[in-house]
Amino acid sequence: MGITRPKESRQALSAAGNRVTEKLWHLTPVGLEAAAAALDRPVREMGGTAKAAAASGATHARKVTDTLAAVLQTPPEPMLPGPRTPTAPDAAPRVLAERPPGLGPLSAWTTEVTLPVAGTFAAPARGFLRADLVYALPGARPELLFVEVDNGTESPEVLADKVARYAAFFKRPADPRRPAHASPGPALWHTVWPHAAPEHGRRPAYPPVAVVFTQDTGP
Repeated sequence: MGITRPKESRQALSAAGNRVTEKLWHLTPVGLEAAAAALDRPVREMGGTAKAAAASGATHARKVTDTLAAVLQTPPEPMLPGPRTPTAPDAAPRVLAERPPGLGPLSAWTTEVTLPVAGTFAAPARGFLRADLVYALPGARPELLFVEVDNGTESPEVLADKVARYAAFFKRPADPRRPAHASPGPALWHTVWPHAAPEHGRRPAYPPVAVVFTQDTGP
């Protein structure tokens, strides 16, 4: 079994307006294991195989990738020299805008992270979340960040429900058998990202959740 598998072909328009055929690929389980080994990370942190990406033209997956690239602010790599259009002698020299500092490195980011409101991480119950992006880096500011990417397809009610489920996940105790009258113990998310858990005795705080809209959604 290879590390990638072609899922489906789709028609699209190039920048010049020509119709081209694009082949969409996804990682196989073997590919996920190879990526985990290369990055020295657990396989469970490598996301899914994106089996359903081609069905929707991978629009959402591409926007998640674009969001990650924008957040990282990775400097563009130099391209091979090519033909250049001569500029007028009196043309002002082009000044590149200074890039803001990014939120990285890439190894601090994980995609498609399962957040079980009930059940387990391996077998979440109905109503679980799957964060598009999670940033986790000890000592950084912030140390933990969850990102939802919306293409303008979700209503305000759906987004509000998603935020409510995030709150339910953050409140979920690590030990569900703990009596209700007992002093609050660690939350479930503390066991996964202990570096971002509040110090003992401090007021509980939830990690930030950012919603990125990839298009104008209006007022």
